[in-house]
Amino acid sequence: MSFSVKVAKPSTPARSVELNDGATVGDAIRDAGFTVGSNEVAQRNGSSCTLSDRVYAGDMIVIAAGAKGNASREAKAAKANSKAVKAEARDTKRAAKQTKRSSK
Repeated sequence: MSFSVKVAKPSTPARSVELNDGATVGDAIRDAGFTVGSNEVAQRNGSSCTLSDRVYAGDMIVIAAGAKGNASREAKAAKANSKAVKAEARDTKRAAKQTKRSSK
């Protein structure tokens, strides 16, 4: 069974990818065409994660700058980016509902 997750990186639009059961954060990042650099970290739904952590339907994966001196500023930026991705997903769902209603 397949499901979709969103993957985002700062200054880049979020990308939706379709994955199969058992997929990992690393699989989602690779399928979205991104990589995690040596000074970047992956977050799933706003929390730190590893590339081997499993992903589930609706998860939001964000690749953010790693902590190097001013962790709080970078954490705030990653959280803001994660909120933007969630808002985009919410808006997409609303548009789909409206399209479904108008086609009846």
